[in-house]
Amino acid sequence: MSGPVSGRAIAPPDRRFHAWVIDRLIALIGYLAAGAAAYLLIRSGHHTAGVALLGVAVLAFWLVGVLLTGLAGTTAGKSLCGLRVVDDRSGEPIGLARAAVRQAIVGLGGYPTLGLGDATLAWTATLDATGARRAGHDRAVGSVVVDVRPTLADAAGPAPAELVNLTALRLAPAPRSADTEAEGIAWRVSFDAGPSFVVDGLALVGRSPQPSDGARLVALGDLSLSKTHAQLGLAADGALVVMDRGSTNGSVLVRAGATRPLAARQPVTLVAGDRVRFGGSEMAVERERRT
Repeated sequence: MSGPVSGRAIAPPDRRFHAWVIDRLIALIGYLAAGAAAYLLIRSGHHTAGVALLGVAVLAFWLVGVLLTGLAGTTAGKSLCGLRVVDDRSGEPIGLARAAVRQAIVGLGGYPTLGLGDATLAWTATLDATGARRAGHDRAVGSVVVDVRPTLADAAGPAPAELVNLTALRLAPAPRSADTEAEGIAWRVSFDAGPSFVVDGLALVGRSPQPSDGARLVALGDLSLSKTHAQLGLAADGALVVMDRGSTNGSVLVRAGATRPLAARQPVTLVAGDRVRFGGSEMAVERERRT
């Protein structure tokens, strides 16, 4: 698949879920208000008007979704979460006809099935062999949900993270350069719901990482993490390197307020001030002087 993937990252599952929750809550509030009004009409003897009001409310919410998705590629939830629905080839909005089909599938998968259809659509996203996480409704109309927040290339400050050779992450602690030793500078990483430590060799991060010779195990107990989600280590020149190990929910580098998903099994050099999201957990990177 070409098009938006070359310019924008595929929407991560967590923010896509958050957008779905926001949209569902807005719709639910609207339906409850319409339902209350319809109840009052029916109770007062205006049965036809009450039923008609419910039908108009459902149609109105569907039509608003079609207009927003087809013309702008967004909804309230997606806008708040920095996501957009686009054509999977051109990267442009999908238009009203395809948006109508997409919204119909999403609508039928929601309240009428008590959420079972929503869960099924979410599951089909994991079956997309292209890696674009297109669920059934996206594949049906040729759309994809992308991340439209600023990328690292758009942000001021350090350039996008450079790649290092895979041999930089050996199991044995990497030798430090003479300059690094002379400066007495070390890398410290701190997890929002876990430990803080100076990196002096290989560290394995995950829900329950398996022991490996000479490696520090960072078990976070976060169910959104893979068993061994990612690894940290020092390159020969003392640089701090992170690598996602093909995790299910992925890893994201945050630099200068911009984000960039980490490609699986592709090491990236970190700089002070970086933050890395592993599933639902986050790690901060600092430089500190050895005492």
